[in-house]
Amino acid sequence: MAVKVSVTENNGQKVLTIGVTGRLDIYSYGEFSAAYKDHIADCSQTVIDMSELEYIDSSALGMLLMLRERAGGAQAAIKIVNCSPAVAKILATVKFDKLFGITPV
Repeated sequence: MAVKVSVTENNGQKVLTIGVTGRLDIYSYGEFSAAYKDHIADCSQTVIDMSELEYIDSSALGMLLMLRERAGGAQAAIKIVNCSPAVAKILATVKFDKLFGITPV
């Protein structure tokens, strides 16, 4: 897995964008959490771009929940964008569409 991180400013608010490439699984935990730990407190919105994601497993769902908690829990503004229909279906099955804004490809 590879993670690309960028912080941009939009109308005076900082947006953290995390692009995930390849597999998001238990072996990705360190790289994924390191991608946001230094930026999450300074950003008002987080975008997770899954356009290059090939695989996601249940441990990745836990990582997404951890990111949500560190971003402010229920008040966190987190969007998951460009996910494949298969990933969108998994996220909807576990009711993540109630916790995150999800935009499939």
